[in-house]
Amino acid sequence: MSPEATSQPIDEALFHRAASGDSRAFWELVSPFRRLVYSVAWGVLRDEERTEDVVQDTWVRAWTTLGTLQSPQKLSGWLYVMARNVAYEQVRQSDKQHRIAERNPEPIAAPIGDTLEADEQVLLMRVALSQLPEQHRVVIALKYLEGASCKDIADRLEIGVEAAKSRLFEARKLLRNRMESLEKHGWKHLLPRIEGRSPE
Repeated sequence: MSPEATSQPIDEALFHRAASGDSRAFWELVSPFRRLVYSVAWGVLRDEERTEDVVQDTWVRAWTTLGTLQSPQKLSGWLYVMARNVAYEQVRQSDKQHRIAERNPEPIAAPIGDTLEADEQVLLMRVALSQLPEQHRVVIALKYLEGASCKDIADRLEIGVEAAKSRLFEARKLLRNRMESLEKHGWKHLLPRIEGRSPE
């Protein structure tokens, strides 16, 4: 599906509310383009699970960069290109992982600096996750710890698939924002609290 297939006038007032951080306005703005974004991702990946991931990542990227779009009337083409780029990024990442696995069938220890950095990111995410509302912690855990699809999440939580997608989108946004805030203001003093230890 080409971006022209969903071409329609964009409500500029709605666009500016969305670009300023109004999540309701954002979903109302992009709702007509959900099929477009899904179709683009599916056309590249031909895999439902990976397509859903690309769709969600596209919405996160669109949410965080909408203010950079100079002309609201170019929204459909902008989303089309963004979805395609995110899909191809996933293809490249998957291909790279396969090539590394083929060349290195045995696990190879990462350099100590990389390991420490990765460990810190995990700890930072744990702290950030502990500060999210329960409903957002749950969907993050289902998605990334159990590998659940949006349909699985919807079934487990007894909500609609669209509601599950929306909740996952909001949870990702909240988690990212919380991690950025913690990195900026400090977070390691919070570790004892989430690990059940007394602060030193």
